[in-house]
Order: sequence, then structure tokens, then C-alpha cells
Amino acid sequence: MQSNPWPSARAPWHRRAWDTYRAWSRRTQWIVAGVAVFVLLALIGAVGGEPDTDEAASVAPSTTTTTERPTTTTTEAPTTTTARPTTTTTAPPTTTTTAPPTTTTAPPTTVPPTTAPPTLPPTTSPPPTQPPSDCHPNYDPCIPIGYDADCAGGEGDGPIFVEGPVYIKNGADPYGLDGNDNDGIGCES
Repeated sequence: MQSNPWPSARAPWHRRAWDTYRAWSRRTQWIVAGVAVFVLLALIGAVGGEPDTDEAASVAPSTTTTTERPTTTTTEAPTTTTARPTTTTTAPPTTTTTAPPTTTTAPPTTVPPTTAPPTLPPTTSPPPTQPPSDCHPNYDPCIPIGYDADCAGGEGDGPIFVEGPVYIKNGADPYGLDGNDNDGIGCES
């Protein structure tokens, strides 16, 4: 065992704390270490965290605007050179004159960007649909299910009035729209 360097005094505080820590169980040591790390991280976060709202309010907001430069395409026309015919005279010596080349440049043109039309998905016919659940199954087109239906413009009292023609399916005509002719078509006139 080591001898105490301070024989007449108590051990320093850190030595006493370490001895106390070492006397604890492993589980308690881990808990204490975890709490110490948590407290340390909380202190670091408090010191280096986000500025207070008062400080943030004193900073002027910045605005950034981005604009796109229009695209310009310039096309050059081909260069054209024209030579004048040679002239020969008999009195003075022969003279040949060639004109300087003539260059023509087309003015720059701006070509608007082209976009391809959107492609549409191929069309398919929808599957046959069942009549809505609130339609009576014996009539086409849909007649809402109710206690009575009559032809519009007729002598019935409704409450549902139907514009014709209405086709009776399955031979059953519970609302009596076919009349007396029983041809399977109701509200004909």
C-alpha cells in the first residue's frame, strides 16, 4: 500500500471522491457516468446554442432574388464573295481590278424555347360499370330507389319524376312506367 504523501492531513478531495466512486457497484458507476455526460452536453448546448430571440430580432432579414437570363441564339449567314469582271484597255497598260469581298451578316434572332406537348397515357375503355347502389336495378337509365316514381308531364304525383324514354329490364316494372302497352319502354311520350 502506498504511503499517504500528507501524513498529518486528510487525503485531498479528489482522492476521497475517487475512492468513494470506486466503492460503488458497476451499475451505479455507469449511471453516474451517464448523468455526468448528460449534464456536460446540456452545458455545451446552453453555451453554444441558438441565439436568443432578442438577438435574432435585431438581425435584418436578407432577401435573395434569382432571375434567369433569357437564352439567345445567333446564327451567322454564309459569307458571299463577288468578283468584278476584268477590264482591258488598249491605250494604257492592262489594268485588272478586283473588288474586296462583301460580307453580309444576318441580324441576331431570338428563338423562343420549344416544349414538346405532354404525352398522354394510352386510352383504354373503362370496365363496364354497375349502376350506383341508389339506382333501381330494373330501369335504365338510373331511377333512384323510392316508394314511387312517375313520368314527367304525366298525371302521377311523384315524388320522383322521370324524363323518358326509360327501358325496363328483367321484365319487372314496379313503378308502372311502361303503361298499358308492355313494350319494355316507359315514359315514351
